[in-house]
Amino acid sequence: MEIDRHVAALEREAQLFAAAARLTDLDAPVSSCPGWDMRDLVRHLAEIHLWAAAQVSNRAAKM
Repeated sequence: MEIDRHVAALEREAQLFAAAARLTDLDAPVSSCPGWDMRDLVRHLAEIHLWAAAQVSNRAAKM
């Protein structure tokens, strides 16, 4: 099933990011995001994941 592959990839990438975040100073600048530090990036990705989870949860509740 295609969705299973997407979920597995998302979980894998999230785990890799979490591991990198644990090893990085939260004040470290993020070169690909000028003006951002690691704290900003962690917060941003957390907000996106929380938003996406809420969308899936709300949609499932309506079914």
